[in-house]
Formats: sequence, C-alpha cells, structure tokens
Amino acid sequence: MSADETIALVRNLASLRAEIVFDEARYRLGLLRPARIELDTLTPPDTQFVRDADEFARSAYSDVLWAHCLRTYYFGAQVAAFDGIKFDRELFYAAAICHDVGVNEEVGGPAAACCFAHSGGRLTCERLANKGHGEWSVRVGDAISTHMNLVVPRDQYPSESTLVAVGATCDIFGAYVRRIEPTTLAATVERAPRTGLFEAFGPFLSKPHLDGSRTALLVQMGAFESNGTHPVESVLASQRSADANNAAEQDMGSAMPLSER
Repeated sequence: MSADETIALVRNLASLRAEIVFDEARYRLGLLRPARIELDTLTPPDTQFVRDADEFARSAYSDVLWAHCLRTYYFGAQVAAFDGIKFDRELFYAAAICHDVGVNEEVGGPAAACCFAHSGGRLTCERLANKGHGEWSVRVGDAISTHMNLVVPRDQYPSESTLVAVGATCDIFGAYVRRIEPTTLAATVERAPRTGLFEAFGPFLSKPHLDGSRTALLVQMGAFESNGTHPVESVLASQRSADANNAAEQDMGSAMPLSER
C-alpha cells in the first residue's frame, strides 16, 4: 500500500469507530428507530448464480465462517433498508457469502504472499466466470477485494461493494448495529450464530501477513483486539433483558385476579 492508501485506511478505521459512538448516542436520544424486518423477505432469489456462489463458499468455509458471511449479508441488507440503499440481492449475496474465501489458505494461498481479500476476490471471480456468469463475476470479485477498506463510499463504488463492507464491519466491529432493529438482530443471530467467531479468526490473524497489506496494518493497529463487550452482543443482551421483563409482566398480569385488573 502507498502512503496515501495507508492514511486512508487509518482514517476509515477511525471513522468506523466514531460511527459506532455516534449511532449509539443517536439511539439513546431516540433518533435511531429502525423498523423490524422479517428475515425471509431478504432471502436472495434461488438462481443458478446464487447457487454457484453458495457452492464455492461452502467448499471453502468452516461452519463458523459460513455463519459470519451469512450474517454479513443479512446485516448489510438490514442497514441498507434503514439507510435507503438499493442493491441487487443476487450480486450482494454472492459477494457477501464468498467475501472471506481467501481466509482459507488452502484456497487463497499463504496470507504472507497476498492480501486475502484480493486473492478471495480473484478466485471467486474466476470460479463464477468459469460457471458462465460473465460481468457479474467481476462485480462480485471487486466487492470482495474492496471490503478490507472497511469503509467503501457509495458515491465511488457499487452499492453491493459498500454493503459487503457494511455487513462485515457490523459483525466484526459492531458498526451500524444500532441501525438494525433489536428483534431482527436477534433473529439473524439465531439463524446464523456468532459462537466461535473470533476464535475462528484468531489463528488466521496471528499469522504473518503480506507486509504493507490492509490486514497487516489493521493487526498492527490493534483493530481486532477486544475492548469490552462487543456492540452486537450488548444489543442482544439488552433485548434478552427486555424480553424477560415483558414475559414477567405478562405472567404477573395473567396471575392477577380479574377484580384487580
């Protein structure tokens, strides 16, 4: 990476962290009130393109990484609904579900030799192109390659590229989580559990990465180090508490004599 690219990545990381704080403040002030979304309304079309992307992803991932990539799709789609971002569900799903294939070094090659996002984007493009998907293969590969920029501006890239970064950074850093309605968030994590996420990434992140690559710089900056409760887990805990309180109030109401209601 050039000096300008390095500065841009540092700026993007700082922007992402500031966005988390800003969204939390807006939520507490009642200025962020996302609507509930039924997950089935976000399901991508059952097309050959989607099936081919699924097949490639499943061949490259553990169950934990598969779940992360599925959450990347759902989180990105949910934030898109809040922010009014229009996107192609097939393209976005294919890019989201394949965005970490380069983490598997048996597929993408050694992390010390190439940025995993670049290798994953290239390999996914080649795989889908070989299946006859033409230009869409290139668009998916580009979206995968750019997601490690952390912030992918909508005015410079296709919306699908933006949303891969949005969904991935939501799951990894907790960015944009307040733009997702809490029960929708809980339903997403129930469908694609977060159990073992950071344990799965830990060995990969601890390996030597290509000098000057985005991953190497982010590791060097401590971007992936835990700093207390993860924002996603914090929202889920609050939702569980609210659900428990509501259940207790309903139990009390059902137990109260009719004359006292």
